[in-house]
Amino acid sequence: MHPRDRLSMILSGHLIAQAVSVAARLRIPDLVAEKPQRADVLARATGSHADGLYRLLRALASAGIFVEKGRRRFGRTPLSDLLREGVPGSLRDVAIFGGEPWRRAAYALAGSLRAGRSAFEIVYGMPLYSYLSKHPRSLRLFTDVMAYHWSHLSDAILRVLDFSRTRRIVDVGGGPGSLVRALLEAHPGLTGVVFDLPAVAAAARRSLTAAGLASRCRVLSGDFFRGVPGGGDLYVLAFVLHNWDDRRAVKILERCRNAMSETARLVVIEILVPADTRPAAAKISDLEMLVFTSGRERTAGEYRALLAAAGLRLRRIVATGTPVSLMEAVRVRRPSRPSGPAG
Repeated sequence: MHPRDRLSMILSGHLIAQAVSVAARLRIPDLVAEKPQRADVLARATGSHADGLYRLLRALASAGIFVEKGRRRFGRTPLSDLLREGVPGSLRDVAIFGGEPWRRAAYALAGSLRAGRSAFEIVYGMPLYSYLSKHPRSLRLFTDVMAYHWSHLSDAILRVLDFSRTRRIVDVGGGPGSLVRALLEAHPGLTGVVFDLPAVAAAARRSLTAAGLASRCRVLSGDFFRGVPGGGDLYVLAFVLHNWDDRRAVKILERCRNAMSETARLVVIEILVPADTRPAAAKISDLEMLVFTSGRERTAGEYRALLAAAGLRLRRIVATGTPVSLMEAVRVRRPSRPSGPAG
């Protein structure tokens, strides 16, 4: 492909992403799953303007999402199948999430570069998580997308995480409880705690109750900047630290350290930025953190430094066979302060 054509495709990516999101919301991938359908038939089924929908579908067919047949008919492709509801590996919720109106804050990226903080806060006048707490529908979709990611990552984490000395897991910022649910189902001897903000904790409580795990997992709500529940053998911070700047990330880690016993472990689950110049998805995800949360994706060395600042030692990094890595840390015994001047 000529560089000009390739760049043109990149520059039109925001329109394609919006079109994919709209098609997913309208459930068009489900409507064409069995056989190709005419655009006017799909328009009636979705309450859309026939010519407008045809133009959207034609553009998506050009991007490989659908295939265009004769007489304005459109059929399924492997990509459209991934936008269907309920199929294994479905990205439907992720596609819908990408079209949420508040995600237009990305257009204020230049503001982030000037101010060095979240464009979302510049546009909406509040942090992302405060916004989500005030908009239940957006929060529900956000937690659905979090749950989707765990449906693909849980098996990889289960394969490499050592549970031999673990009886009680505390998932700090555990969202809808998807990770704890997978861990408890795989290890009947484990119990767990999910700790998150009240609105998110309510979703976790519903999910774990529906899975029949309420007796083995407590759901607690609170603020991890103020404190973290004690009593865990294994503490987990999964995709939490990348949402925060270094100062606040260290504060979260300090609260975890304060809750940990001398024998407890902390596992941080994140995508690591390569320390060299290799292209990496984490470097693109880092822009998302800059725009929406004032957080950042980090290198292994940067996480090591955060842990050390909080009185924790990075013991090992475990690859999972996915873009995600596990960083296992333990407490460092801090020297006791002298009680008074020597003399």
